[in-house]
Amino acid sequence: MQGVLCRRPDPSRVSPGASEFVSLLSPEENHRNFSEEMTIEVYVGFDLHRTTVSLVLEVEPRIPPVLACVTSMSDSDHPKNQRGQKANSGSDQPADTAKTAAARHGVAQVQNGMNVGMGTGSTAEIFIRLLGQKVRDGLKIRATATSARSACVANGAGIRVEDLDQIGRLDVTVDGADEIGPSRDLIKGGGGALLREKIVAAASERFVVIADESKLVEILGSYPLPVEIIPFGKLDTQSRICAELRSCGFPDFTTTWRERGGRPFVTDEGNAILDLHLGTIRDVGELDSMLNCIPGVVETGLFVNMANECAVGARDGRVVIY
Repeated sequence: MQGVLCRRPDPSRVSPGASEFVSLLSPEENHRNFSEEMTIEVYVGFDLHRTTVSLVLEVEPRIPPVLACVTSMSDSDHPKNQRGQKANSGSDQPADTAKTAAARHGVAQVQNGMNVGMGTGSTAEIFIRLLGQKVRDGLKIRATATSARSACVANGAGIRVEDLDQIGRLDVTVDGADEIGPSRDLIKGGGGALLREKIVAAASERFVVIADESKLVEILGSYPLPVEIIPFGKLDTQSRICAELRSCGFPDFTTTWRERGGRPFVTDEGNAILDLHLGTIRDVGELDSMLNCIPGVVETGLFVNMANECAVGARDGRVVIY
């Protein structure tokens, strides 16, 4: 069972089935560290399950008392680091400045009365928290989230999360990206939410991407391309993908099944993710179409001709619009 850590949700503020929640921290406990065995309550929709876990959790005082979320993926589980690349240790303040600048631009796209899609990832979470401040100041919106984790962050920020079907068409979705190409084509899905991210983006009048300048690339493919796959027959699906890649001119590539904590990663929809380490993608549209024609493939992390605008934050706080 997957979940995220946060305060017990108010049923009036969280849609049934939208995410899994864990009731763990009280406001008084939110400013200390945990290293103990404890019983937690896991909400799946509104159904309560209890389990005992061994937990080591550091909660920083800067996190609001109403919310403390654990990262959905450790550095070692990140798809780039599964290739042996060194994880970044510690906070990169200039990068944080760039992400915050981009996130503020995203918030500026939201007006009173809008239906809003909220993305997944580190920059999207900054956007959600900043948007929550506006909501607490009186901004009226309806919002949906692209992942259980983002729903938890939004809930803690004071934003009522609804299912997409309850809202209908969205005015704007603001989300991050793992790579941004020259034509605003994207690789997304590093956080494992690519399916919901693409559904929400497609349901939006405007899709605004926010990112720091490290995500800009001349050609897509350095970042592993995630492909969401049905668990049934997934090894056969992997074989078909590899055969099609070779036939399409990818002679030197590797594929790895996404893991988290040494176990197979499972998406919010119960699927697996196969990361394709391709190096270079010359024709993103052709590759996306080819992969989506393979039985067992649910969706890819290629977002082709979907972004209306990419707001890229610089380390000095400037934002460049593409």
